[in-house]
Amino acid sequence: MGESVTYDPRIFVCRTTEEARAVILNDEAGLNTNERWKRETPYLAQLMEWPENTRIVIDYGCGIGRMANAIRPEVLGVDFSPSMRAQGEAYLMHEDRLGSGFVSPECLELLIQRGFRAQGAMAVWSLQHVLKPEEAIRQIFNALPPGAPFYVVNRDNRAVPVLVDGHLRWANDGIDIKAIVESGGFVMVHEEPMPETLCAPGAWFRRYERAHV
Repeated sequence: MGESVTYDPRIFVCRTTEEARAVILNDEAGLNTNERWKRETPYLAQLMEWPENTRIVIDYGCGIGRMANAIRPEVLGVDFSPSMRAQGEAYLMHEDRLGSGFVSPECLELLIQRGFRAQGAMAVWSLQHVLKPEEAIRQIFNALPPGAPFYVVNRDNRAVPVLVDGHLRWANDGIDIKAIVESGGFVMVHEEPMPETLCAPGAWFRRYERAHV
């Protein structure tokens, strides 16, 4: 059973790339943000296999686009935070990944309605934070063809931003992300625990495929 919480999105407001990086990857497993960034990013990129015909991948809850800079296909980053998206544009321009871009969830919805489809998707450390995970999964499902891969890195417990006594902290509202993904039209085909040398215990790397329904 989770806490009764009021979601406070201010933790995702960032003025600089360094502020954004610190929110995207907290200090864990004896590693600081920069060390985790350097070790975890290529590790995840190597685990993600994309079909040969993959032209574009959705990164839901993309932050500033660290995974976009690490994988082969172009990436459409989706993030509700305008400041994260703005920092991401500068970050990817610096990394010469000019083919990738950023949109809000509302913009993604419009693109889907106009016929946009990606060939794969990922959600790395993001579904445990989003305000409406059911809506996120519905969008990802509608943006993919049957059989497309969807990679999820998450803990099973939630960590949503709340304000307590004037301080922002993470709280567990009890929502079961794994159940939402699997009831939202995705079939899990592989899972493995994330190495505790990269992050705190209790995290999983999972590959799903969009069901043929």
